[in-house]
Amino acid sequence: MRYLQSVVFRICLRCLIVISLFSSSARAGDRKAEPRPTITVLVYNYAQASTATLAGAEREAGRILGEAGVRSVWLVCLGLRDDEPQQPCQKVGEPIDVVLRVLPGSAQNTSRDTRLGFAILPALASVYYEYAVRLTKSDDVKIELPIILGCAIAHELGHLLLGPNNHSIAGIMEVEWKPEQLRLALKGWLLFTYQQSKLIRAEARRRMRLQTEGLKERHIVTVDQSLSASWAGAPVIIGATRQQERFLTCIVQLSDNDLRNTPNSNEHMTVIVLEHQIFLEMREAFHAHKTKLAFSSLQARRIYLSARMFGDFETLLRCITHELGHFATQSVYEDHAERAAGRIRQMVRQRCRSPLQ
Repeated sequence: MRYLQSVVFRICLRCLIVISLFSSSARAGDRKAEPRPTITVLVYNYAQASTATLAGAEREAGRILGEAGVRSVWLVCLGLRDDEPQQPCQKVGEPIDVVLRVLPGSAQNTSRDTRLGFAILPALASVYYEYAVRLTKSDDVKIELPIILGCAIAHELGHLLLGPNNHSIAGIMEVEWKPEQLRLALKGWLLFTYQQSKLIRAEARRRMRLQTEGLKERHIVTVDQSLSASWAGAPVIIGATRQQERFLTCIVQLSDNDLRNTPNSNEHMTVIVLEHQIFLEMREAFHAHKTKLAFSSLQARRIYLSARMFGDFETLLRCITHELGHFATQSVYEDHAERAAGRIRQMVRQRCRSPLQ
């Protein structure tokens, strides 16, 4: 009887091994049939982290993303030397591009959500270098800085690909890292969950499709410059309420004639509304020290607004139209921007409903 049980056990074990191998080969075949989606990470090293530390962190973050099925390409846009080549970073942002800032210091608030850093959809992630350094000095776990910094980078990039407020109770997207998480990171086991990996791959593929479609559209525009309808008049609004979004969209669309035929005018204008503290951190990163509630990036066609400006209609109207004036004149001079802003402001008063009503 025991002999018969032993034979049956060995047969079952062999069957399980064969099934496992077949499943693995099938999954491998699926991966070969569908190439891994790719994102490009533009790195701005404001913390002046050493080249070796940053390279190690990029490798670790790239490995973690790779475990989720996403390939990452890293471009250092701001490094330790001012004469480092930055040409690849001068291009207009593509859907697969994300910006990573390694910031000095640590979060100015005590929220657990932002100790590692923060992410602003669709394409800006920031990590705090000093907080990563602090985690390496834990009495419970000794871990190298590139490893923990790489995990922090993967965490914030995860927010860009998974969406906001997407923390989990396990894995790299946990909101707070204690000794248990540091031990997992040390072993290379602090990863995205299976479900998160599926979502990340889907989002990366969606961005790649957008880029492919964008390249096709730009090709059509190049072939026939007479297609003026290619101007992307509908803006992308991020972080606003529904009323605020309607108001901001109305303003940008009213500035159609002023913005048409300006550089990159076939790209969508993006308006991002930020909590005031995050706005201040963004302002610092862009060295826009003179601005109080709004600033712009002409090259990226983005306007950044502090949520505080929505407390007063006149302040909101003055700031948003002034920023659009910079785009209309393609000038950094305030008086030039204000001349164009006056025309837009007059139309807005007549045709756009206040979001404060």
